[in-house]
Amino acid sequence: MSVRPDYGNYLLQDLSEEIKNQSVINIVTVIQGGGAKGAWQGGFLEGLMDSNGIRIVASAGSSAGAINSYLVSEKIRFSRQKIFRNFWVCCWFNKIKGKRKALVGIIWASFIILGRQLFSIFKKTNRKESGLVIFKNYASLFKKILPEGPSEIYSYIHVTSNKSLPSTFMLEDHPMFMYSPGESSAELENESFSFTEAVALSCALPIVVQPYKSGDNAYGDGGIYANLPLGIIQKAGNIGANVVICICSTPIDCLDPEDFVENRMLNYLYQLKKLNTESLKSFLNEEVVYGALTLSKIFIVDPSTQLESGTIKGFLCRSTLSTEYDLGYQKGQDFAKMLEELKVGNKNNLANFLIVNKDVKKPPPIKKIPLWARIFAPSWK
Repeated sequence: MSVRPDYGNYLLQDLSEEIKNQSVINIVTVIQGGGAKGAWQGGFLEGLMDSNGIRIVASAGSSAGAINSYLVSEKIRFSRQKIFRNFWVCCWFNKIKGKRKALVGIIWASFIILGRQLFSIFKKTNRKESGLVIFKNYASLFKKILPEGPSEIYSYIHVTSNKSLPSTFMLEDHPMFMYSPGESSAELENESFSFTEAVALSCALPIVVQPYKSGDNAYGDGGIYANLPLGIIQKAGNIGANVVICICSTPIDCLDPEDFVENRMLNYLYQLKKLNTESLKSFLNEEVVYGALTLSKIFIVDPSTQLESGTIKGFLCRSTLSTEYDLGYQKGQDFAKMLEELKVGNKNNLANFLIVNKDVKKPPPIKKIPLWARIFAPSWK
């Protein structure tokens, strides 16, 4: 049997046969971090979940993506309408009063916008206590915004440790919290964390929030290690998923290979595409490859252009967040419709979203670890 060059259509044909008699399509979502850009991702998720015949069975997120993973569970738990819109567009820190409201606003604005400019101010920060806010207090603020409760699905919340940088996206290389349906706590360094506390730690931006420490280990913002936490893909087949949807907050072709975080994301995407293509080639050559097709049915969804919510003006403008949420919502609805039509063999443009058809190239090695990362993890080289 010769290897087919048209991987995308082959995969879609196989997926069409798989789901044609199913009442619902089971989906795993992988959600990138990105601050207020999460409004677009939240819109996409809301549009997807408001569609008939769609069920999210697992979700993984880093940083702001961890918040959206939490909201996926909450939407399932309470069957709430527009829970993503209420969070992202209605400014989640409005629930915090007085000085605490101002503090959360400063932290969130720093988390989204100030990034590199803020880090340069703190060159002399004490490495042992690098952060303006104690994590315990930061987590308490999150609990006022994101109610405590169990996860309704398999939820994977990624964090970053100060240990050696992982070379792959595989689960075993990344510290994370794993919550099965009905579980409300998970352990890190033998200490129990609630679902909300895990999300808070995944959003604990270095310099702004002090890392959680256990001995010589420190843990913080999940977006540093893996801003798109792809490791959950290894579990997708075991939890009954038909497809995996990676929801990005930045257009793939706009990712900067010179940026520390985005370089790592490009590297992991390149690894995943290479693994998928090689697995698919082997399968089409009639070799037995465990999980080859499940592993390969991975879609990448991203905004068509750079989002304005990543700028100071956009973050401070509720209409910008509302517009981007609406754009994401429509894309989520459209994507759900394409999946539903695939049941009857209508492939539409779905092949364009498959990772095997994405133009992802291996990025060059990072020449220099940025200051903020060296403050968080002095051993990184």
